[in-house]
Amino acid sequence: MNVPLDFRLLITLGSICSLRKEQQRTLQCIYLYIHQDNGKLFIALFIPNNSRVFIGILDSIRENHMPNLNKLLKNECEKRLQKGIDTNLLPINEHQFEVKVDTDIQNIWKRFNKIIANLRENDMETRTLSIYLAMQSNISICDLQSSMLSSLNDYPKVTLSIKDKTNLYKGLDWQRTAARHALQHYANANIILVNMLEQCRYLHIPLGNFPDDPCLFACDLFYARHLIKHNHLLWCSLTDQPDLSGKEQDDYRMLLTADINDQNGNNQHINSTDNIFKNANDEIHSNKQNHPFEINHSGFYPTSCIEFELVDLAICAVLNFQKIHKAEGSNFDLDFGTTVQNPLGGPGVVPSINNTSMTAYDETSQCLPALRLLR
Repeated sequence: MNVPLDFRLLITLGSICSLRKEQQRTLQCIYLYIHQDNGKLFIALFIPNNSRVFIGILDSIRENHMPNLNKLLKNECEKRLQKGIDTNLLPINEHQFEVKVDTDIQNIWKRFNKIIANLRENDMETRTLSIYLAMQSNISICDLQSSMLSSLNDYPKVTLSIKDKTNLYKGLDWQRTAARHALQHYANANIILVNMLEQCRYLHIPLGNFPDDPCLFACDLFYARHLIKHNHLLWCSLTDQPDLSGKEQDDYRMLLTADINDQNGNNQHINSTDNIFKNANDEIHSNKQNHPFEINHSGFYPTSCIEFELVDLAICAVLNFQKIHKAEGSNFDLDFGTTVQNPLGGPGVVPSINNTSMTAYDETSQCLPALRLLR
């Protein structure tokens, strides 16, 4: 039910395949680094097995300002060795660099398309080894595969979610900066891949499906697996906001909060000197999209005494309601899962499908089994 197919496969299948221990070192990892910024492009393809590196640079003039790349790579490896990194994870061998500067980006894409397509033919010893690409790029993989590097479709890919800062190439010596950053990422590539592999084993997902936000993805994945294990039906939201299937339109408490926010926003716009009607319309439109159901006026009021009642508690409060009851001297029987007087149907409970009791005063009780699993 509204669950993406790839997420459904990760829930049910996970990573059911594994490599035999006697087949170690039969996969060849090739690292591809791409960064485009301010009309400049730096692309590097690192092949560790034969210690070769192909570099393409897009610049306004064909001038090569590359420093001593082997010396830079050696310095980066020495820094990591001093931190206790294993030698097997670092590219300590001397590499052969092939650098080409071009003023036409299409020539660069054609060159690397040919190199990637002929990866298995570059070295006679690695023809029989399976190849996968570890990619780090600020250009989406879909765009690269569709129009720029179509040869990427021939290989499995693992995305490294490491982002460089913007405006990285705005200096005059941007080629040196680009080379230094590329070699730093290359020195960290195997370290990151090992950490990703350990997390994938814990999550039971393939390495190629490692997400950008593993913590949030792990919560969703484990929760979905537990819900299916306890015969729950899944419904996934396609956005960051929860999909309440129109329930928020029927909840008058949410609508009341939205009206208060609209009034506060309109009052602020009336006091401003900007275009009143335009800003008011923008505020109402943003309220419909963002659903701001929260009012927060921070401050310290020593002469005020108030009495308030809490409703619509957050999920974190619902999950810890047992601690709240313990502090108040009550127990679980006074809250969720208890039968109350039904004003419409008289004494009794609302019958459910499996003839178990369910509260009638709040819809929150209907999702108690799912909250128990989450807790």
